[in-house]
Amino acid sequence: MGTMNFNQKTEKYIKELKTQIELQDKLIESQDEIITNLKTEIEYYKKYIQDIEKRFDRMLQLGKELMEKGSKK
Repeated sequence: MGTMNFNQKTEKYIKELKTQIELQDKLIESQDEIITNLKTEIEYYKKYIQDIEKRFDRMLQLGKELMEKGSKK
């Protein structure tokens, strides 16, 4: 009788562990998805910043050209 009770408790414990492992796997998958999304967003913003830097550099160049043209007149 004691062995049967021990086996039932062991089976219940193993079931609970399997459930915890499944939940942790789902959590890890979710975190992986979040990390992937964040990496994608970071890449987007890096490109966005590079675009702004290019525009700013172009504006500075145009400003210099206008100043040069103005000083020649």
